[in-house]
Amino acid sequence: MNEPSSASRTPFIIILILLLAITGVQYFFNFNGLGTDAAMDHAQIARNVARGQGMTTNWLRPIQMVSGSTRAGLNPFLSDAQIHEQEAIRAGQGETLVDPEKFNPYALRDTRNAPLNILTEAAVFRMAGVHKFDLWSMTGSSMIYLPDRIVAGISCMFFILSVLSCYYILLRMFDVTIACFTCLTMILSNLFLQYATSGLPQMMMLFFFAWGIHFLYTALQNKEENRAFLWPLIGSSICFSCVCLTGWIGLWPMAGFLIFAGIRFKPHGLYCIPGLITLLLFLAYPIYINRSLSGGFFGTAYYTIFTGLTGNEEIAMNALVSGSIPIAAQKVVTSVINNILTQGDLLYENLGNLPLAMVFLLALLHKFKRPEVNQSKWGIFAMWVPAVIGMAIYTSNKTGISLGQIQILFAPFFTAYGTAFVLNLIARHSNKELISILRGGVLLLSLLITSLPLLLNLPHIVRVGILTAGRGIPAWPPYYPLGLNRDLRSQTAEKDFILMDQPAAVGWYADRKAIGIPKMVEQFMVLERILKFHGGKVGSILSLL
Repeated sequence: MNEPSSASRTPFIIILILLLAITGVQYFFNFNGLGTDAAMDHAQIARNVARGQGMTTNWLRPIQMVSGSTRAGLNPFLSDAQIHEQEAIRAGQGETLVDPEKFNPYALRDTRNAPLNILTEAAVFRMAGVHKFDLWSMTGSSMIYLPDRIVAGISCMFFILSVLSCYYILLRMFDVTIACFTCLTMILSNLFLQYATSGLPQMMMLFFFAWGIHFLYTALQNKEENRAFLWPLIGSSICFSCVCLTGWIGLWPMAGFLIFAGIRFKPHGLYCIPGLITLLLFLAYPIYINRSLSGGFFGTAYYTIFTGLTGNEEIAMNALVSGSIPIAAQKVVTSVINNILTQGDLLYENLGNLPLAMVFLLALLHKFKRPEVNQSKWGIFAMWVPAVIGMAIYTSNKTGISLGQIQILFAPFFTAYGTAFVLNLIARHSNKELISILRGGVLLLSLLITSLPLLLNLPHIVRVGILTAGRGIPAWPPYYPLGLNRDLRSQTAEKDFILMDQPAAVGWYADRKAIGIPKMVEQFMVLERILKFHGGKVGSILSLL
C-alpha cells in the first residue's frame, strides 16, 4: 500500500486548521451564552443526571403535571372539598389518596427529550464538577455562565468531528475537490457556526447521520461488487438510531431509510427488518420509561406534534389536557400543507445558505457513473422527504436555530451532489481551457456567497470579543443569567416552585423548580392544587418579558 503523499494530506491539513480557527473565533469571541430554551432544558436535566438523580427535570410542564397527578390518584379538577372527601374515604379504608411513587413534583422524570445528548452532557458535567451548583455560581464580573461554555464546547466538539467525518466520507464518495469545497462551506456558514455553539443536539445528530450515510454507501457499494452488505446496513441502522436517540425528530428520516432499504435491497422488504429491529432495541428503554411514567409510548414528546399546528410548542405543554389545545381538527391538513410549503420557502436559509445545496434536486435527474453514488442520492432523498413532513408537523417553520429543524443534517450531502452535478456539466464544455476557469469561478462564487456574512462581520466579532473578554455579553434579551443565577436563587427557597415565563432558564441558571405561567386563573388554581396535595407550593410568580 502506498503511503499518502504530503500533497494528498495538504487539503486535509488546511481544512483542519481553518476549522479549528473559525470554530475558536465563534466559541471564544462570539459566544453570548445559551440562547434557546431547549439547550437550557437539556443542560439542567443533564446536571440532575450527573447528580445521580436520573432524568429528572426542573422544568415542570403543566400537561405532564396533570397527567402524572391523575395517575397518582388525584383528580386536580375537583374542588379542595371534594378531594378532602375522597381523601377521608380512602383513609377510612386504610389507604392514601395519592401514590407518591407514581408522581413526585420534586423528582419529575423528563419524558420530552431524547436522552443521548443529555447523557453525553451529564458525563462531561460529572467530570467537570458542574453538578455542584455552588462551585459554578456567578460571583465575579463575568456575564456569561461558565457551564454555558461547557455545553457549547460539547457542541463545538461534535461540529469539528462532523466536518472531519464529512471530509472523509465525501472524499470516498466523490473526490478531494468536492470534499474540500463542502467542508469549507460548512466551516464558513453562519448557520453551522450558530448550531456549533448553541448547545442543541444538531451537531451530534449530524455526526451520526454522516456515518449512517457512510455505511449506507458502503452497503450499496458492496452490493454492486457482489460482496456481503448486511453488516454495513446494520451499521447504518445503528447510526440512524443514534440520530433518533439524540433528537426524536430523527425518527422521520429513519422511516425514510427503512423504506429505502426495503425497496433497494432484494428480496424487497426483507432488509428493512434488521434496521427496524435495531431501532426498536435502541428505543426499548426510553419507551418503557415513557410508558410507565405517562401511560403512553412517547410521553410528553407526543404533544410536540402540535408545534407546527399552533406555532409554539409551549401552547401545548402549558395546556392542562390535550383537549384544551387550541387547534381545530379540520385545520390540521391545511396547516401541515402550509408548513410543508413554508419549509420549501425557507429551504435555502435552513440549509445554511449553501447555494449548491439547492442544486441537489436537479442532481436527482442526473445519472452518476458510479452506481453506488447514484443510488446513495436516492437514499438521501428518501430520508429527506419524510424529514420535511416531520419538520412541518414538529417545528414552527421559523428561520434560525431550532430543536426540531434538521435540514442542516442534509446540507453537506446536498452540497456535495449539487457540486458534483455542476462540475459534471462544466466538464462537458468543448473548450478544455475554459473548463478549469469555470470550475474555479463557480466554486469561488458559491463559497463567497456562503461566507460573505461571516467574513464581513469577522473583524467586528473579534474586536468586540477582545474588548469584552473579561465579562462577555449575555444573550439579553431575553436571557440574563446573572440575575437568575445570583439574585433569583438567593431570593427563593429550594422547595418552592416558581411560576415564570422563562422556566428553562430558571431551571438551568437558578437550579430551581419552574413552571410556565398559566394563561388563566383556573389553570393556576389547578396547578397550585397539584403542588399542594403533593407537598409543594408556589413560592413566587415572576415575569421578565
